[in-house]
Amino acid sequence: MATREMFTWEFRVVWHDGEVRWVVVTGEYPFDTVGRPARMLGIVREITARRHAEEELRRSREQLRALTARLQSAREEEARRIARELHDGLGQMLTGLKMDLRWLERDLEAEGPTAGGNSLLERIVAASGLADDMVRMVQRISADMRPDLLDQLGLAMALRHESRQFEERTGMSCRLFLPRRSSISPPGRPWCAIASARKR
Repeated sequence: MATREMFTWEFRVVWHDGEVRWVVVTGEYPFDTVGRPARMLGIVREITARRHAEEELRRSREQLRALTARLQSAREEEARRIARELHDGLGQMLTGLKMDLRWLERDLEAEGPTAGGNSLLERIVAASGLADDMVRMVQRISADMRPDLLDQLGLAMALRHESRQFEERTGMSCRLFLPRRSSISPPGRPWCAIASARKR
């Protein structure tokens, strides 16, 4: 009444049988010639079905958010498991192969030059180099799937490492802007890092 503007109220009504319904009232006060409210004009509409639909939609969105979070967590856990198996399992086997090849290489070198020995030694050296490449590939794939820095040093250090690798891969200089520790959002609230890149 003080502002002389239209108003909207939304509230519950409990029926005599205990059923709860929702209504919305939209109205205004026409004023007389001396500025007093003459009467109230308005419309009352029942919106129970709409409120139930809104509540169901809110619940569905919460369930979807929870499901998405669980799915992301499961993906990260699976990536961590595969990366660990690659690094610990395949990586160790390749390291063992590399050691065996190195042992054969030293054994052949100790015997001195023999007919066909040089050719065999060259093949072993080549196989040893291939094993080195495979070890590096396994380490790279494992790191790409789940960077150890993320678990050991946290998000900020992992982002710095990724920005340096980005520079090396692309030849573009990269500047990373991270919030100060004191300005990071409270627990449970997201914060973001911004990176800009340009050609060197």
